[in-house]
Amino acid sequence: MRHTFLMHQILALSSFQLAYLHPDRRQTYTAVGIHHQDAALRGMRKILQNINEDNAPAAFATSTLITLSVFASRGQDALDPDIESQNVLDDLADIFALVQGIGRVIAAAQMGLVMRGPFTHLFREPPWETAPQPLFQKLLQRLPTLVSLFESEESVDEDMRRELLAFVGGMRENLLRCSKPCVENRDIRFLFYWPLHLSPNFMFWLRQRTPGVMVIILHYTTVLAHAEHRFWFLSGWTERVVQAVKEEAIEEPWAGAMDWAFECIKVQRATPVSPPSTLPVENLAI
Repeated sequence: MRHTFLMHQILALSSFQLAYLHPDRRQTYTAVGIHHQDAALRGMRKILQNINEDNAPAAFATSTLITLSVFASRGQDALDPDIESQNVLDDLADIFALVQGIGRVIAAAQMGLVMRGPFTHLFREPPWETAPQPLFQKLLQRLPTLVSLFESEESVDEDMRRELLAFVGGMRENLLRCSKPCVENRDIRFLFYWPLHLSPNFMFWLRQRTPGVMVIILHYTTVLAHAEHRFWFLSGWTERVVQAVKEEAIEEPWAGAMDWAFECIKVQRATPVSPPSTLPVENLAI
């Protein structure tokens, strides 16, 4: 209650969830969510130059929830026939840039202050092992194939080749990090950790629909497809990404490199699981 920007962001996320739960009132709830999110962003801008022990935890919480809300709001826009939403690949580029910006906010918030505050439990690994994510092992076994492709493909210049290999290396590092025995919410951690280290070139190539980056983003989407079953704010994203990639009519050898990911996504989407989670946000902590 002392940090109105955080309260606005909580109300924004709540509004977007109501829009998801009540399609007949989607437009009304989405409009309310956008109003509160704009207010949250304005409030955050006012404190960014004065992060202190009092407001650092609230800045951290708001920044984290903003990312979830943007996933939710862009997804709601895509469902509204009266809104001309942009291509989902551009949406992803925007969200990756937002994640990086939030990473800088969190850094400015002095993580020591955040970790000593009310969210300290989020930064501790649980004392028990959690269920593994078999998909991560499949992706780890798949990545050497991508490395071989990027190393051998003659149409890729050396600067791009170096960056593509770095993107795959970052994916491997984060898969291993999120595969440790005592890690909760593995999918969400991976989906939000990996974009933190992408370069400006990746965002540019994603917007340009560069084939090598499209291959990588489709492999990222395999995890998104699994997570979508559990988290309501990701609803609809997988189908949109798959359709957008297919519309690009990408040629060989890149098209062949996508077959594995397409099949993996198909399996993830067909696997029966519980419906998207409507658990309290503290249970979705990353």
